[in-house]
Amino acid sequence: MSNVVAPDTDAITGLTSAQVEASRADHGRNQFSPLEVPTWFDLVKDAVADPMIKVLLVCAAVALVLAATSGESHELVDGLAIMAAVVVVTGVGVLNQLRAQRDYTALDAVASQERVRVIRDSEVQDIDSDELVYGDVLEVNTGDVLPADAVFIRGSDLLVNEAAITGEPDTAKTIGEDLFGSSRVLDGSGRAVVVAVGDSSVFGAVRREVGERDKTTPLEERLDSLAGTIGKVGTYAAALTFFALIGSGIYRSEVAELGLNTDTLNFVLSALTIAITIVVVAVPEGLPLAVTLSLAYTTRKMANDNALVRELSACETMGAATIVCSDKTGTLTEGLMTLRSATIAGAVVTDLEGLSGAEFGEVYGPLLEAISVNSSADLVERDGETVVAGNSTEGALLRWMREQGIEYRPLRDAATTVARREFNSSRKYMMTAVTTPGSEANTVYLKGAPEIVLGACTHIETPEGVAELDDVDRARIVEDVRAHATMGNRTLGFATGLKPAGTDDDALVVGLTFSALFVISDPIRAEVPAAVERCRGAGVRVMIITGDIKETGAEIGRQAGIVRSDDELVLEGEEFRLMSDDEATAKLRSIVVLARALPDDKKRMVELLQATGDVVAVTGDGVNDAPALVTADVGFAMGSGSKVAREASDIVLVDDNFVSLVKAIRWGRSVFENIRKFLQFQLTVNVAALTTAFLAALLGKGTPLTAVQLLWVNLIMDSLAALALALEPPRDELFDQPPHGRNEPLISTAMWSHVIVLGTFMFVVLQIILNTDWLIATDDTVYRYTFLFNVFVWFQIWNELNCRSVRFYRSPFRGLRDSRSFLAIVALIVVLQVGLIQFGGSVFSTTPLAAREWVLSIVIGATVLIVGALVRLGGRALTSRP
Repeated sequence: MSNVVAPDTDAITGLTSAQVEASRADHGRNQFSPLEVPTWFDLVKDAVADPMIKVLLVCAAVALVLAATSGESHELVDGLAIMAAVVVVTGVGVLNQLRAQRDYTALDAVASQERVRVIRDSEVQDIDSDELVYGDVLEVNTGDVLPADAVFIRGSDLLVNEAAITGEPDTAKTIGEDLFGSSRVLDGSGRAVVVAVGDSSVFGAVRREVGERDKTTPLEERLDSLAGTIGKVGTYAAALTFFALIGSGIYRSEVAELGLNTDTLNFVLSALTIAITIVVVAVPEGLPLAVTLSLAYTTRKMANDNALVRELSACETMGAATIVCSDKTGTLTEGLMTLRSATIAGAVVTDLEGLSGAEFGEVYGPLLEAISVNSSADLVERDGETVVAGNSTEGALLRWMREQGIEYRPLRDAATTVARREFNSSRKYMMTAVTTPGSEANTVYLKGAPEIVLGACTHIETPEGVAELDDVDRARIVEDVRAHATMGNRTLGFATGLKPAGTDDDALVVGLTFSALFVISDPIRAEVPAAVERCRGAGVRVMIITGDIKETGAEIGRQAGIVRSDDELVLEGEEFRLMSDDEATAKLRSIVVLARALPDDKKRMVELLQATGDVVAVTGDGVNDAPALVTADVGFAMGSGSKVAREASDIVLVDDNFVSLVKAIRWGRSVFENIRKFLQFQLTVNVAALTTAFLAALLGKGTPLTAVQLLWVNLIMDSLAALALALEPPRDELFDQPPHGRNEPLISTAMWSHVIVLGTFMFVVLQIILNTDWLIATDDTVYRYTFLFNVFVWFQIWNELNCRSVRFYRSPFRGLRDSRSFLAIVALIVVLQVGLIQFGGSVFSTTPLAAREWVLSIVIGATVLIVGALVRLGGRALTSRP
């Protein structure tokens, strides 16, 4: 990029509207070309590469070859039916993957949208990053991730992390040096002129080379492992079934002459087809599909609840959260910082409106310059409203100045900055030094935590003039700060001083004069106390971790219902840092507020909680929050926060609201519950299908459930059941149960009870149909087997309703009317089942059933609801809730 010539754009006025349009026409927008994604053909190839599908295709091919050579019509039907079933199963999977891919692409496009500040037509404008053009003058501040390549043209030196581009984590930048898109500004601020956008940038070139990499969520890995275990069991069952069919056939002389002939080959192929089909049925291929559907559905719905999911696995993990470490400002509070009162030059002013006008500008001019110059925030127009871009505390002061008729921007633009230190949680102050007209000295402006600012001061402004800052003055200011903190207000100290040009940065922040104390209020969100109480009822603790002082954190905690008794601990970061890990761990259950916390304190708290088995969710909005957001099991960034925080997070709360986080807990629990429902359904079918097929083969009953019939059942399990159960909407009753935590198994005691009892019950009933005349009396084997198949499918249809509950104490009928997708899919299965029984005889080896057998099939199938109710009743009697 060093060969690129920076455009001749004025750093003060920026581009005009006409120049923006011309630049856009010549160089384009700051947009990247879409990365290559798998096509439907690629997905089909991946699906066909599945070993089980390959085996089925081989069987279908062999059947078709035999049909061609022997002229047997049933071989042709079997071959075509297997091919058709494979096409349907593969097609459903591919269509769902395409849909999930489309959803993720749409969400990723939203997530990639960033707001940036540029200078256009001499005004600061807040625009989407993709609207940036070549030649734009870009505002650069600590915490920003640069949206395009640029050249640094104005401001204090920058410290930039270029690891993503050059591999250098910490790089100092001075005026005239290159800045690369996607680099992170660690310290400093200023302006840069854009020299390359979109694909033309260095990052654009790297992006095209690297492309996208597939990600498998931890939950999917866990489910795939479970599917592998079940698949092994199915393989063993299939092998036993194959040998049982061969042995039984030989014993009963089902093959006229063993040898290399068509009859023997047909006999072995039939047994092999059934065995392989059993493997296909046993392997829960629908589990990854159910996970994908559930996560994609949840992701879309969470976006409607102002939670933008960046990592799909976070959807489910949020439901496991046992504690939320929340920041205070903007999450528990409204985030609308308002200037409440001020002590200026020793005079307490509560009627801030009375300070307006030209007289105020003359008397307090230096203070207004300090507010304007020593700040990186801006007031911008967005959707017809004036909003703060940047730090909301700084914004409160800028907004107050504008309300008094005084504009901050001319004061800021007129100043020549010679040194700056941006605010961070370690320093707790921001310093800007500017040249002083008519003097060789520079004016230093300092603002930040009052106790830190006081530590840099030796004098204080009073109504009578500047005086020495003695212990009495210090104690009085500290007492004022504490008093305001106990009311939940934030305080900000200001200091100023003159320093000779060339003074070292460290020497700039000593020997200053304390000039003002501002009191800023940020009321708690009205809905937060109820949300906190809901978390408590759901077994989720809430802890405040804030940079504010102890009294402010405690008061907000009391208002939110987080601090409820004197036994609960409100610690300051310094106290926490002095504790050993063992000492801190012993008090973890009592700590409700950690005040004056540093980034390392927040990260350490998360690690200690995780070490005790907690699943930790963390909220944050600043650069300093990134380590904790990354370390947490689920990191929530604020939509108005820094890009660094959003990049480090799993979920972005668009509205910065704690209530949106609570909604995310409900969605997360719903994902876990829906996956369990599908798993319970899948295992119950496996038990019934495998035992029935194996025992029938062992007893010489042949194949009561044919390959094509089992493939239809497989289609129900792997696709339609996944759709029905994975898309169940969340219910408020999910808050009535404890979080499933880190180690709770996927298959609970209640689920195993259901699987074993219901699977055994289905097996017994199917054996009665197969071996007795109690339920059906006929010598027509095809009719009996059709009835058996119909009962088996109706077992699954009714059991799908049964599986809406995976807990002893919860009714499967609760909320059924609201589950429209579930009802629609079950209705579709019923229609398809009627059609294939009555009209699919040549393909499914069935014959039309009479009304009696249809009624009997439905009634017998419905008995699983009674058995399921008895299982839940017995479970409630033998266990404690849940």
